[in-house]
Amino acid sequence: MNPSPEWYRPPAQILADLGIQEPADIDIEAIAEDCAATIRYQPLSGCAARIMGYKDRAIITIDKDCFAIGRGSDSRVGMSWAIG
Repeated sequence: MNPSPEWYRPPAQILADLGIQEPADIDIEAIAEDCAATIRYQPLSGCAARIMGYKDRAIITIDKDCFAIGRGSDSRVGMSWAIG
């Protein structure tokens, strides 16, 4: 198995680096900023959010019809990480 590239951090490490210990602490915009990812809010079908990534780039798309944007805990999104 090849060693991880220098830009790769496991999801658990990202959460630890941001001081996230509980699901209620998750702030997707802070995570995206830390990872230099782009967030897009647009209609999605079949899911509330998705992450598409390749090497050191990622786009996080959040269904704009499911979540209030910029309203504290109301805007938090639960996601699974898919790593490619």
